[in-house]
Amino acid sequence: MTSAPRIRPATVADLPAIVRLNVESWRATYRPILPAAFFGARVEEMLAAKWARLPDPGFILLAGDGDRPDGFLAQARGRGTRGGLDLPQPFISAFHVRPDRKGRGIGRALFAALVRRLRDAGEDGVWLEVADGNPGARAAYAALGGTEIAPFDDAIDGHALAARRVIWRWRKKSAENAPGSLDLPPRKP
Repeated sequence: MTSAPRIRPATVADLPAIVRLNVESWRATYRPILPAAFFGARVEEMLAAKWARLPDPGFILLAGDGDRPDGFLAQARGRGTRGGLDLPQPFISAFHVRPDRKGRGIGRALFAALVRRLRDAGEDGVWLEVADGNPGARAAYAALGGTEIAPFDDAIDGHALAARRVIWRWRKKSAENAPGSLDLPPRKP
């Protein structure tokens, strides 16, 4: 039996490792979706710029320690009602698990830590956007209880692709639902 991964807030010192993990994850995931030229220096430059600083407002949760973390999840304030949709404000701007560490509960642990943190802050939901051509992530989000809504046209670095929003809602924290009651579906063996 594997132990639960250590989840902690990321610091500025973690940003280079986050860039490396994000690049590794994108190269493993998006090759079938985006042009090959994108995966050279361009993806490294783009993600280094994205992670040049910690999100503010927002935060990054990191799984594992050292120069090669197992995963991370970044939360930023959302974009409210996009396209007439009533979306919860907290927005997951990035959610990655190292390709060789998938299937070990790391994403579930990161997500559970996020939900606890958001519920403690009085939030009742979170959302993200995922490429239609990323079936692994879509399945993982469904296993976490996420609900996909209608597809929309999106782009990564000017490359068009279809994407979907995934939404999670939960009961606000109260005396009736103590912290730790996350309502996540059970993990499948």
